[in-house]
Amino acid sequence: MASPAQVAAQEDETTILFEGGGWGHGVGMSQHGALGRAESGVVAEDILGFYFEGTTVEDRSDTIAEYVGEGIRVNLGQDRPDEIRITIDETRGAPGTLTVDIDQKNPPTETTASNTVYLRQGMQVGDSADGSLDTWKWVQELDGGSDSCYGCVDDTPVVTWSEGSVVGIGEIIGSSGGKPVFEYGTHDVGALHFVSRDVDNIDGAFVVLVLPIDDYLHGLAEMPSSWHPEALRAQAIAGRSYAVHRAIDRETSDFDVYNSVQDQVYAGFDAKSEGRIAAADSSSNLVVTADDQIIQTFYSSSNGGYTESTENSSAFGTAEPWHVSKPDPFDAAPDENGDPQNPFAFRQFEFTVEELSRWLAEYSSADLDVGTVVKITVDDLPPSGRITNALVTIVGTNRTLEVRGFFGDGGTNLDGPPFGLRFQAAIQRGCQDDYGGGGLTSNCPSSSNFRVARFVDIAPDDYFFDPVLWMADESITQGVGPNEFGPSLQVTRSQFAAFVHRFAGEPEPVEPNGFEDVPEGTWYDVPISWMKENGITTGTSPSTFSPFAPVTRGQLATFLYRLAGEPAVEPSEQFEDVPSDQFYTDAVAWMVEFGITTGTSAATFSPTDAVTRGQTATFVYRLAGIPEAFAEGTELPTKMRVG
Repeated sequence: MASPAQVAAQEDETTILFEGGGWGHGVGMSQHGALGRAESGVVAEDILGFYFEGTTVEDRSDTIAEYVGEGIRVNLGQDRPDEIRITIDETRGAPGTLTVDIDQKNPPTETTASNTVYLRQGMQVGDSADGSLDTWKWVQELDGGSDSCYGCVDDTPVVTWSEGSVVGIGEIIGSSGGKPVFEYGTHDVGALHFVSRDVDNIDGAFVVLVLPIDDYLHGLAEMPSSWHPEALRAQAIAGRSYAVHRAIDRETSDFDVYNSVQDQVYAGFDAKSEGRIAAADSSSNLVVTADDQIIQTFYSSSNGGYTESTENSSAFGTAEPWHVSKPDPFDAAPDENGDPQNPFAFRQFEFTVEELSRWLAEYSSADLDVGTVVKITVDDLPPSGRITNALVTIVGTNRTLEVRGFFGDGGTNLDGPPFGLRFQAAIQRGCQDDYGGGGLTSNCPSSSNFRVARFVDIAPDDYFFDPVLWMADESITQGVGPNEFGPSLQVTRSQFAAFVHRFAGEPEPVEPNGFEDVPEGTWYDVPISWMKENGITTGTSPSTFSPFAPVTRGQLATFLYRLAGEPAVEPSEQFEDVPSDQFYTDAVAWMVEFGITTGTSAATFSPTDAVTRGQTATFVYRLAGIPEAFAEGTELPTKMRVG
């Protein structure tokens, strides 16, 4: 569905058929196409020559040494944490020690009592744009949980580890195959740099892993490690070219590449394999060049049988002569037994007119309601056949609507008429809700081109991205403006009352709330009355609710705990700032038990801190997927994600 052909339905037909293929933007190298070519005997250099027209694969060791000779700088996360945990993971590597080097001003300090250190930000002693006046502390976790400060510094710390050891970065957020999953992954080579910054009043550090570029490619999880060696070599060369090009562009920045799809997916130690290591090492120093420059080598999983050019894809900016549109039959090449091996090469989806009409009418990010759909046509297609910038005409019983690509209005407003990819997003979102309960199934289109956020201030890499979209889909939130959610804004008590009331299905209360600061008829009157009637709140005093005061983390935990029926819970001593005799003590223990919170650090919950909209969405989203978190006999909220 990333590149549907013209589709139409006569007025007396009941279904409309969409067909097409591809996964991703289709610009540059198709990874499935590279596999098909490699299996037919084409070597990596010729694979790249097809996908990047007019280019050459060359040894550019001099340029690589100039820009990444001291190591490629990989940003392990887009956020700026104020505390980072580094620990040697003995489930993956050998025991060892961590070495802390603070700008070489002091002798390196080796840990002795444990294999874990923390970097914690201390008191702010200045306000400089580059963070040079920030104070940082190196703290080692000792037996029994006590801390030992190795010194307060205003320089960039570096952490290294023993050869053969593997470190886990950040908190443990799960497990896989009996091994812990760390927030920032596991790594066996390189050095960790923590670049202190105070930008736009946001304190914290970029967590940057610096390692040799070929070692970086060993952990690049962009192609299955079991694929043909020449396909893996082509991927390694493309990945190296992309990374060096980024390093040149970001020479004056704090890092060269993100570890995510924002650049390339670097997964570290757990992604290493014999195939990936051999591909990187056998192609060392090789990059794709044009006009004596290392080019930015884009690639995607599948192009649907036709490569896309940057000229036809507004997301890539200026047109580049090596990214051209042309047929690619190898994208759908079968395996050695003649069976299909690219699930995205060609797909069909058939939906009823009733479904399509309803999905378009219900889509809240743009006005796509045309009544009952009579016909859909797709015109002005580029050579690749991709719908991204095509003209889609929806003929309905009430009106005819024309929609085009992202910036079809000629400006920069993603939601400006004629709404662009909102047409595609409406179909995918509606299909998911109808067929998969919000998740992708074989009945629904599954192109990454359909992942369109309705708010311009959230991104797929944000921890609250899915929770915010879910809240919007369920009409629990409408955002703070036409295109903004305001994830960093604080939530007031009245706003939270509205959120949880909508989560419960907006039941009508019987009795008024009785709070003198909640006037009858206000937008928050009914939600607060319902909360009081159901024992979720008792107010800030017998006669006041304080509707415009911010919700604290302790209060939010208590509200959700009472909504869940206050199930019996085992005491928790995880957080040192949650005493055993507070109104929120059991509520926080309950949230920990069911994974609704991991705290603001390994040892703190920060119960008196105000809650942001992004955090609130995340807490409610997690609870909505855990029916077992509710006390037996408690009625589940109407808008649970799991029944």
